[in-house]
Order: sequence, then structure tokens, then C-alpha cells
Amino acid sequence: MDVVYTNIRKLRGSISIDSEKGKGTMIVLRIPLTLAIVDGMKVKIGDEIYIIPSLNIKEVFRHGAYEIVQNPNGEEHSIIRGNCYKIRRLSNILGMDKSSSDEGVMILVESEMGSVCIIVDSIIGQQQVVIKPVPTLLTQFEKVHSYISGCSILEDGSISLIFDVNAIITK
Repeated sequence: MDVVYTNIRKLRGSISIDSEKGKGTMIVLRIPLTLAIVDGMKVKIGDEIYIIPSLNIKEVFRHGAYEIVQNPNGEEHSIIRGNCYKIRRLSNILGMDKSSSDEGVMILVESEMGSVCIIVDSIIGQQQVVIKPVPTLLTQFEKVHSYISGCSILEDGSISLIFDVNAIITK
């Protein structure tokens, strides 16, 4: 454990251990956000590129390989292998003017909070990205900010926002 502590301190991070008899031990490692790296899928929504953490992606469906149905409340769902999943259109979350056509790519994402299908315009590719804090300017847009976990600088120098899949599932 001393080797772990030394290396975490070199990264300007911290480690804490909390132990309760009969319950177990919780070890928390904290490293600066600028050192967090995630494998992500780059997706296009409108004219912008966003990142969805690959860890949360269960399956991807091309246009035409899925069907969207609406319940009486107008909520969209897709049935995949006998399971019904709610659909979230990321263009709607971002407040973009987008028709509710079935075109685009559907991605089944999951986390400990559940599963949902999201629709994006297209998939650009995969990339490892360094997670940076969300710029202060963006935090004033609460509707969008609440769905974003961070941002990253892509290989071309552009900034891409990283979606918080838990927020997409629960909100």
C-alpha cells in the first residue's frame, strides 16, 4: 500500500481509507481531473462532436436496424431482444432544432442507474481522451451542463463535451 500511496502523492492526488468492523473497508483514490483518461466514442450531433464513454456503450444500431414506437404519453421507446428501452434524443437534450425522424444511429447505453437508447446523427470513431473540467462559461447553462461530465481537446484542437451517461439515464 505504501507504493500506491507514494505514486498517488506524486500525481498530486490523495488516498483515504475508511474501515468499519463487520462492514468492510472503503478505499478512495483521488487524482487530479486533468489526469483522468477515458476511452470514448466520438459522435456527431448537429455540427458538433461529443464524446460518450465507451464503458457505458452496450450496443450500436445503424439507421434502419431499429424501430421506434411511441406510448400513449408520446414517449419514444425501442424494443431490443424483447426488452423495452426509453429513447433519449441527444439533440433534444442539447436544445437543438431537430426533427423527430428515425434517422441517425441508436446507441444502447447502460450504467448502474439502468439502460436507455440514445440517438445521435452519426458516429465518428473512438478515441482516448483526457477529461478536463467543464468551462465556467458552460456551467451557466444548467439544462446542458447537467448532462455533461467534462470536456476534452480532440486531436484537431477542437473542444468536445463528454456526456454523463448516468444523467442521461436518470433525467
